[in-house]
Amino acid sequence: MRIFKQGLLSLFISLKLFFYLSYPLLQALCLLGFSVGLLMTISPSLAQGYSEEVMVLFSLTSLYLFLLKQYYTHVIAWADQRSSNVITVNFK
Repeated sequence: MRIFKQGLLSLFISLKLFFYLSYPLLQALCLLGFSVGLLMTISPSLAQGYSEEVMVLFSLTSLYLFLLKQYYTHVIAWADQRSSNVITVNFK
């Protein structure tokens, strides 16, 4: 479990720049994908059957990214094995 926590801590520390640079763009991409899925539901094409899967896929991806950002500091605090686990992360 200790090795898992060390790996998770190093992964999440390196993901800090992801939230500054790529997170808003990926959320916008998920919104675009969801809207394409919504447009597929009203189109009279053969792709109409896949519209629900597209909307669910992009909705779940957006939810995953949101939850990852919300619980980012909690996971870092849990995975930190130092005696004074004080890690501050600002997303502003």
